[in-house]
Amino acid sequence: MPMPKIDFNWRIGGRAGEGIMVSGLLMSKTFTRGGLHIFTNTEHPSLIRGGHNTIRIRASDQPVHAQVDTVHLLVALNQDTVDLHAHELPSDGGVIFDPDVVKNTGNISCKRYPIPLKQIVQEVGGTPVMINMVALGASLALLRYPIASFEQLIKEQYAKRKGAEVVKKNIAAARKGAAYVTQYFSSDFSWEIRPDALPAQRMFISGNQATALGAVAAGCKWMSAYPMTPATSIMQYLVGWERKTGMIIKQTEDEIAAMAMAVGAGHVGVRSMTATSGGGFALMSEMLSLAGMTETPVVAINVTRPGPSTGLPTRTEQSDLRFVLHTGHGEFPRVVVSPGSVEESFSLTAEAFNIAEKYQLPVIVLTDKYLAESYTDQDFFDVKSIAIARGKLLTPAQAKKLKAYARYKLTDDGVSPRTLPGYPNTRFRATGNEHDETGAITEDQDIRRAMVEKRMRKLETLAKELPQPVLIGPAHAAITLVGFGSTKGPILEAMEILNKKNIHVNYLQITYLHPFPSATVQRILSSVKLPIIIENNYTAQLAGLIRQETCIAIEKKLLKYDGLPFSAMKLAEYITRLVH
Repeated sequence: MPMPKIDFNWRIGGRAGEGIMVSGLLMSKTFTRGGLHIFTNTEHPSLIRGGHNTIRIRASDQPVHAQVDTVHLLVALNQDTVDLHAHELPSDGGVIFDPDVVKNTGNISCKRYPIPLKQIVQEVGGTPVMINMVALGASLALLRYPIASFEQLIKEQYAKRKGAEVVKKNIAAARKGAAYVTQYFSSDFSWEIRPDALPAQRMFISGNQATALGAVAAGCKWMSAYPMTPATSIMQYLVGWERKTGMIIKQTEDEIAAMAMAVGAGHVGVRSMTATSGGGFALMSEMLSLAGMTETPVVAINVTRPGPSTGLPTRTEQSDLRFVLHTGHGEFPRVVVSPGSVEESFSLTAEAFNIAEKYQLPVIVLTDKYLAESYTDQDFFDVKSIAIARGKLLTPAQAKKLKAYARYKLTDDGVSPRTLPGYPNTRFRATGNEHDETGAITEDQDIRRAMVEKRMRKLETLAKELPQPVLIGPAHAAITLVGFGSTKGPILEAMEILNKKNIHVNYLQITYLHPFPSATVQRILSSVKLPIIIENNYTAQLAGLIRQETCIAIEKKLLKYDGLPFSAMKLAEYITRLVH
């Protein structure tokens, strides 16, 4: 990858209710429309008002995969933001703040830009929350970045929802902030960003939004869910697609009902899904088992947050891996897949629906808050490349020709011919009890063994078809980083940092976690020099799974479980110390 000419980091912080998230997303879109590559992530407590909320943006002329620790321009809407983030500022950085609000700036060792944010808002007749617009206008002026595209975004954000007067005042606040900087701090900041004259059109999208679009592309027509952070935005985003696609979005009374309805929709032939986090997924376990017994296709999204119990509802972790592998009573086949990027959130979710129908089983898409709520610029997804594969689903014409029908017919691959309720000649029982090939309840021991083996044979067949993990990076590297899910971004960034230091590292990303690609992982790890596991949990759950499936114990572990994602810089520092 070419060396970036621009690699700029911006952060805004304040209390919940001060428009921190909206401000960050508007700034991100401004840079995206100017042709820059973006990575944006949020940090906020589980509070409606108050607390410390922050959003940070990394903007570069080269693709970026994760945040970094340095902040070049900090917008501090309160004292806490200065106190908590001043150490992130380099000597060529700067801080925008209102001197009537931020009194103590002694810990700032770079440029200070005191701007009367509240006073400017009063001058334009705005509401207190508009201080963020003043600060954004000031930020763009410091960077000598044209404000026109930002003003257009303000119109798009507020014109329909809040009217022309609100748009007018927000634009006035931004212009006043920019004018103040031009008057008092002209050419004072060392960073300058210019937009591309002819930027390519790209999406600005989060992991959860990509997951939702993957479901749309796969032909999902039913989603039932109960709101649970950080999965809720999947349902919220899909609401906007209901009329365009004919999809039905149902907010249920709880997670038990959500999974029950999704299984019911899958039973009658509708591609269906639900989405939740760990606590909600726990409530879904009985219905997940029902899907296993009735061989019903369904997709469940688990967006992990730190537990146990309520835990840290707005933070991130990878602590649900073992949970989703084993949840549900009894033994039945399921697939667990974990995307590591926004693009994979789209493509792997779409493929999850094909796998669910082809093999007639539940598929769990395991993601986490960090990936789900991080935003990046992205080429438009190739929706035409998503082929719909429904497996052994008979047509009404095929059903009409049948003389007899066995819904749970014993087959070599474990997958039986499937029909839908109402098809001719294909009446069958669907029950949570053990049953014979027709669905009739039985406790016959021979039939029980045969049906268990039939269901589990699906995994043997499926394992041969799933894509296998490969090493990313130089084949004969001194160090191999091993991970799953959202650690991919920080790992890729750390690899770039280490490459500049002439430290050669490669990366083994394991995407399909069940059925586990045992032979491939064993072959790769048997040939590497020094494997290091990277996980956002305490117990190294992937390392344990690897040992269980391959008998290979990875001794070096870098584990993080404080609710925050990995830092690429700190990953690189750890590996550098290990080498030297």
